[in-house]
Amino acid sequence: MTGCDLENPNFKYPGTFSKQDIKDWRPFGYFDFITCISVLEHIEEGQDEAIAAMIGALKIGGRLLLTIPTHEFAQGHPWHGFNTRDLNALLPKNCGVAEYTERAGQLCLCIVRTS
Repeated sequence: MTGCDLENPNFKYPGTFSKQDIKDWRPFGYFDFITCISVLEHIEEGQDEAIAAMIGALKIGGRLLLTIPTHEFAQGHPWHGFNTRDLNALLPKNCGVAEYTERAGQLCLCIVRTS
């Protein structure tokens, strides 16, 4: 298991963890699968950079599982939610959405690195 976090993770699982900003994470072309569960809404600036870094860390054909709250779910929270237009504007050119669903106030996407 490999991961990164802004705070020093003290996980007791085997693996490699680094303390750094996801936007600066650069293990390019290394992973088959990355998960980003309920994180993007907490990044105030550079959400597109964070997604580009995760896509860049995937092998060609690798997948990013991304979940984010909808606008409706985010009402009253300090962070805003997303809709599909917001998300499409954040995606780099080297990927495509393989699957998409919206349930219980969450957008759940499987994004594939294409080049």
